Amino acid sequence: MNQDWLNSSEFKELPPMKQALLKALMIEGKGKSPEEILPAFMKANAELNKRGTPFTNQETNMIVSVLKESMSPNERKKFEMLQKFMAMQ
Repeated sequence: MNQDWLNSSEFKELPPMKQALLKALMIEGKGKSPEEILPAFMKANAELNKRGTPFTNQETNMIVSVLKESMSPNERKKFEMLQKFMAMQ
């Protein structure tokens, strides 16, 4: 997985708590299928919601972009379908 996102201005502007959570999420998601990654992301976002600091749309887009980099085209399609499904919930 490309680590360039760690040096992005978007990542550097995040509060330290979110930076740590994202790093852990990316490590946890490495090599996993979209079906396994999305629930981990949703769990992380739920934890942030409890603290009153959920991921913003911009942060979510950054995360999704990084996760999709290491996926095959077929996995990307699955991931996008799962995203749409989870958005409906």
